[in-house]
Amino acid sequence: MRRVDKRKPHSRRRLSQSQLAIEIENLGAVCPLSPDEITHWARELKGTGADRELRLVNLVTYWFAQAGSFHRQYEAARVQSSRFYRIDERLPKIAEQLTSICSELDDLPGDVDAALHIRFSEYEQALDNLALLPSMLNTIAEAWHRPRPGQPSLEMESAAIGLLICAIEDFTGETFPSPRSDKRLAELEFARLLAGRLFPSSTRPKINTMLRHFHDRRRGKPRGARPPRQGRQL
Repeated sequence: MRRVDKRKPHSRRRLSQSQLAIEIENLGAVCPLSPDEITHWARELKGTGADRELRLVNLVTYWFAQAGSFHRQYEAARVQSSRFYRIDERLPKIAEQLTSICSELDDLPGDVDAALHIRFSEYEQALDNLALLPSMLNTIAEAWHRPRPGQPSLEMESAAIGLLICAIEDFTGETFPSPRSDKRLAELEFARLLAGRLFPSSTRPKINTMLRHFHDRRRGKPRGARPPRQGRQL
């Protein structure tokens, strides 16, 4: 499963048509949209012609499969994580422990460090990988839902939406617009369509909430901060 990526489309590696075809075949993925829908939305997204339609098919198929995989794994983990109920609190604690371990390994006597490097050719790579884990755990902890009154936050569902948006950004070559924007409405409606296929029981207001969570997270907006209501509402 590909990790959730918050980078701008120009800095996120895009797969070529041949790479997409290989990945789709390996995944056994199927496009959630009909040929007529692909033709319609390729036109709406300013991409006409058979080549552009094929590009859209492949992007939607690949990223929809990634989003579905992410959501299924999240749901399975949520069922099995009773002892990790507060993921948002538990993961940072593990990250602190790993950071402490990294420091202890860095402080090993020189002869011990040399022996480890000589005996194990992968030791340096293992250290690098270990050093990456705290940041990964803290990133997931920040995005994870927190217990709160009222309706579920839909924040983790919005992470799956972020993968669907990768398909749109890779097709248009532009950063996805704010869900509160009055411009580039075709991209917003296409995202809602894909989200509805991924979460068929979700209402439009819930999908709009997922999109807002995605946008706020990409902007680095603090959790719970809400702008004043003004202008057109979705």
